[in-house]
Amino acid sequence: MKVSLVVPLRDEEATVVSLLESVAGQDRPPDELVVVDAGSSDGTRDLVARHPAAVPTRLVREGPLFPGSARNAGVDAAAHPWLAFTDGGVRLDHGWLSELERQAQDGAADVVFGSYDPVCDTYFRRCAAVAYVPGPGDRGVRGPSVASMALTREAFERAGRFPPFRAAEDLIFMERLFALPLRIAYAPRALVHWQLAPDARRTFRRFALYSEHNLRAQRGRYWHLGVLRHYLLVAVLTAGVMWSGAGAWALGVYPLWQIARAGRSAWHKRAAFDFTATDPRHVLGAAALLSLIDVATLVGAIRWWMRRDPPPA
Repeated sequence: MKVSLVVPLRDEEATVVSLLESVAGQDRPPDELVVVDAGSSDGTRDLVARHPAAVPTRLVREGPLFPGSARNAGVDAAAHPWLAFTDGGVRLDHGWLSELERQAQDGAADVVFGSYDPVCDTYFRRCAAVAYVPGPGDRGVRGPSVASMALTREAFERAGRFPPFRAAEDLIFMERLFALPLRIAYAPRALVHWQLAPDARRTFRRFALYSEHNLRAQRGRYWHLGVLRHYLLVAVLTAGVMWSGAGAWALGVYPLWQIARAGRSAWHKRAAFDFTATDPRHVLGAAALLSLIDVATLVGAIRWWMRRDPPPA
């Protein structure tokens, strides 16, 4: 089978060389690599253009584009009937594409989902993994994720392509795939290694952005509604503790609640990573990150509210 690997990039100067090297190192290289520069303002485009081409490479200069629109542009430029997708900020495992191909052929599939592992090379990233990276599901696959998948061009078109949103476009696209009568397979050994945000500032910015654009995509019931329920419950518990006469001790409900959330997450993921998720240091760090992410979620929601389109007159 002939496979075009499509990669949307924007301002990935720090990670693009590692990604390109991992593409070149595949035991089954793609038949072509289509890189879509979606409006980079750093050196991403030049690094791609100068990198030694181990496989036929097309650099599509577009932008500025959101990720879904960039993937659509890459598909338009791609030559082959099978499409593989990954993203910037990842490194492909040596056998990633061959595992996707094997599962596609063994299962006569239209769509194959691989998996991903977070790069947990610092204390902050280990805490982040505990806080928000899911563990593998029943099929041994995290996600599924658009950053580790392949499908036929026909399936891509039947799903209506990626919608033009900044966030949640991948979730909407995958929901469309699952709603179609397609043959879907899973390749747990088709791994990509995902670089998590390295610090609190970039984590906050990322989740605030995702929060705003999930609301723009009308996905608030999948994320924001759950956060609202959490905080309504915390408010009720705090009020109950105060009413019982605990006074200022009631303020301890919130941090204890976040520690409990982090501890529950760590317990469910205790076998998901190559470190001890239940280590108290990781649980406390994850609790702090969950609080940060909740604040970012609120900030994103406020931005959405302030920038939303006014109702028609």
